[in-house]
Amino acid sequence: MIKEDFTVKNQFVCFMHQKSRIMTKQHCQEAIKHLEFLLKI
Repeated sequence: MIKEDFTVKNQFVCFMHQKSRIMTKQHCQEAIKHLEFLLKI
């Protein structure tokens, strides 16, 4: 996967989580780590 595309996806995930207001920045970072894990497979 292209690194730039991955960064955009991370920003999108962060944005969606912030928009929900339930998710904190920590949750956002955890979600990114989870995405990275999924993309490694």
